[in-house]
Amino acid sequence: MDNTELMRMEIRKQVDEIRMGIQQNVIMQIKKAMTDNQEFMRKASMEAINRTINEGKELSLGVLTKKYLELESKVIEIQHHSNPYVLSEHVRNVENRVEQHGQDINTLKNKIRKVENTRLMDAEISAEEVKKLYALSGCTHTEMAKYLNIDKSRFYQVLNGNETKPDLKRLNDLKRYFEEKIDAST
Repeated sequence: MDNTELMRMEIRKQVDEIRMGIQQNVIMQIKKAMTDNQEFMRKASMEAINRTINEGKELSLGVLTKKYLELESKVIEIQHHSNPYVLSEHVRNVENRVEQHGQDINTLKNKIRKVENTRLMDAEISAEEVKKLYALSGCTHTEMAKYLNIDKSRFYQVLNGNETKPDLKRLNDLKRYFEEKIDAST
């Protein structure tokens, strides 16, 4: 494995870890918000009941009905207005972070491609090595002729190294193309 393959594997691993971490964080935040909301409502109800009991006043049916309606309206308000907004804000923040990570990953990919395209050519590349990669890649001679922008019959001359002036850049390009095809198929 060369450095670019190791970098790709490391980037894939980090992206997967980030994705799983974000999913777990969102799930945990939602569960926590729901639990906190329920706990808050229970405590508020208990405090209101305890205050009433501690005051020692008898409550009429009208007062009890009024308190019940107030508590019910507060519960409905919290359920419909408070938590969904808070959760949607959290989700928006997480989505923004994921989008930023995606942009960072695309930047890294572009830098890797730039390094791959500008790296030094392998001057000791052999036709045999390219032939082996060609066989492993599953590419056709038609596809390769189109990629190199040459005639189909000429592709085999390039592949076998039977050119009068072997083009090292072309052989290196073939090697990279075959390696990418092999990596994509695995």
